[in-house]
This record gives sequence, structure tokens and C-alpha cells, in this order.
Amino acid sequence: MVGTGVGSALYDRLERAAQDMALSRLFVEASEVAKGFFVHKGFRLVHRQDFVRHGVPIHTYVMDKSLA
Repeated sequence: MVGTGVGSALYDRLERAAQDMALSRLFVEASEVAKGFFVHKGFRLVHRQDFVRHGVPIHTYVMDKSLA
């Protein structure tokens, strides 16, 4: 269900694991719906990707976050 905090809990655990592995940056290709979630988690927009999949035009957002 939306708004229950499950996504945030999963993401927070993933970020802690990335920091434990000494990763310096995370990357994501987010959908229109997920973009706001990642902005809230501190990601920045790198660029929008527009493409056609099975004849349907769609887009995603390439985003990244520094863990330094």
C-alpha cells in the first residue's frame, strides 16, 4: 500500500548497505511516479531519457546521489 513506509524502509537499508561497502554514489532510472520518492531521498536529476518500447513512447529519469 502507498504511504505505509515500506519503500522508505527498504531504501534506507539499501543506502546503509551501500555505505558499509564504501560506495560513493548511487544511481537510479526512475519512473515518473518514482521520481518524487527519489528526490525526497536526496537524489538529483541528471537527465530525462525518452525512448520507445514496443511502439509506445515512454521516459525515465536518470538520477544520482552522492554518499560522501
